[in-house]
Amino acid sequence: MTSSAEKIGRKFARLTVMSVSHKTAHRERVFNCRCDCGNKVKVLGSNLGKGTLSCGCLRREMLLRFGHTAGAFSGILGMGV
Repeated sequence: MTSSAEKIGRKFARLTVMSVSHKTAHRERVFNCRCDCGNKVKVLGSNLGKGTLSCGCLRREMLLRFGHTAGAFSGILGMGV
């Protein structure tokens, strides 16, 4: 298991971990991240590199590029429906 300190500064897809934000009621860490597009977003530690790949900009780009609904291109991103 990777410690919080080891995640800071690491890049997961389009997100770079900046700092620890807080812990949830279930004691899971939430991280402050900066997306490659410049937006800031808070991400659960368990979602880094698995479910959350960007601030949402990747989804918008895929919709514009392929012109499909979310379900039609979710397989491209590796996020099965």
